[in-house]
Order: sequence, then C-alpha cells, then structure tokens
Amino acid sequence: MKITHADGTVTEAIGYVNLGTHIAPRAKLAMILPDLGRFERWLSVAQRIDRFMTAHDGAIPSEFKVMSIADRRAVAATLSELGELQRQAGEECRAELARRDRMAHG
Repeated sequence: MKITHADGTVTEAIGYVNLGTHIAPRAKLAMILPDLGRFERWLSVAQRIDRFMTAHDGAIPSEFKVMSIADRRAVAATLSELGELQRQAGEECRAELARRDRMAHG
C-alpha cells in the first residue's frame, strides 16, 4: 500500500509505528489518519510534550511555547490523534477481554 502525504510525497506503508502504549501497523494508520507523514514526523515531540504535561499537572512545556504556530498546530493535531488511537486500542482490548471472559465462563 502506498501513502500520499499532504506535501505530495509518496511512501510505502510498511512496518509499524510505536505509539507508546502499543504498536500499530503503518498500513492501518495510513487508512485512518489524515496525514501519516505529519503524524510520524511529530510523534516523538507530541509524546515528549504529553509526558511533560502529565508529570507537571497539565503545565505547557517551554519547548511548545517557543514553537512556530504551524509547528504547534502539527503537534496539537498529533496529540489529538494519538489520544484517539490510544482510546480506540483500549476499547479493543476491553472488548477482547470481555469476549475471552464470556468464552471461559460459557
């Protein structure tokens, strides 16, 4: 599967992306994210900012404050998408555990 990014570049959707809480296939992410290239480019920054904010009661790190508006938007979009992907993964895990529990208890 090929991915056409917002900037017009095309790459192969092979391999996996580490989302911190789980690993997701790039091909799956390419189908659900509006811009996989941007997501991958800003993922490590978004994760670092999320860790800082979690550890500091929601405080915004200075790293974010000095970014350009375009970079802030990219990080914010990536944070939002990452949160949604993690929420969906949690729901899938809960559904699978419930299915296994039903099967075990007949």
